Amino acid sequence: MTPPTPFPDSGAQTTTLLQFVADSNSLAARAQTLAGTDANSAAVHQLETDVHTFSVNADAYSTEQGGLFSARFNNEFTLNGVQGTASRELITGLETGNADLVNGAASVLMANGADVRGNMLASGDTFTPAPNGGIPTAIDTVNVAGLVFDDAMTKLVGGVYSGNQASIVNDLNATKTGLENAITDQGLTGRALQDLQHVIGLLGQESSLVGGINTATPTPVSAVDGQIGQIQAQVLNIVNHDATLAGMAVGADGTTGFVPLPSGAQGAAPGGQDHDQSHIEVAAAAQAHMWG
Repeated sequence: MTPPTPFPDSGAQTTTLLQFVADSNSLAARAQTLAGTDANSAAVHQLETDVHTFSVNADAYSTEQGGLFSARFNNEFTLNGVQGTASRELITGLETGNADLVNGAASVLMANGADVRGNMLASGDTFTPAPNGGIPTAIDTVNVAGLVFDDAMTKLVGGVYSGNQASIVNDLNATKTGLENAITDQGLTGRALQDLQHVIGLLGQESSLVGGINTATPTPVSAVDGQIGQIQAQVLNIVNHDATLAGMAVGADGTTGFVPLPSGAQGAAPGGQDHDQSHIEVAAAAQAHMWG
């Protein structure tokens, strides 16, 4: 619901990240200049070599950093991330003389660099966190409660750790309180009321599970992760299979809470990863919706 806190990189990391941004823009500009020209020219061959070197080095750097850095930037830096996908497509476009492919890949490369710059805290940068962790002051509709729940689900994608545990618990508790308010404020009765009371009970269970995780000695895959994933799927299944609640989950402004899981993802535990896809259209779409 709110932009993630930018990564507080070290001085050395700042230098490398800013160079990555500059190189992304420089290579993209060179590619756009050569788009559709002779694929056998010396300038095109040199650019292909430079893009390949840039891509491999970026992948190696982010992987080598490990920890939170890699968690935040592998999607932008690695060969299977946005950078690698755009670089491969850019080279393919240069080799085949496909100007549209070159220009599309160059645009993604520059946008990816901008995304990196927006997700780092260099010396002199400032960041003001949203009040109350981004949770609305008053939650009294199924729609707004659902948006807060979706925010918790997003945070759970990478699993629970000391840096997000309290925030996830706060989101889940706020969702629970918001649905309790919605029962009265939106006049819920009958089947919808029963289903919402079931959801409220599940949210209490999920909040307890998340809050009870010992983040000092976490395990990569645990039974608790599976339970959390199953509860999330249950909540979404209940809301989206109740016509009244599903309708209420859509706000007047078009926003939708309790967004259903993709087909085949029911019951997926937090901490999973999406399958990489190589098409440049997918990379561009991912770039447009990236949350950090």
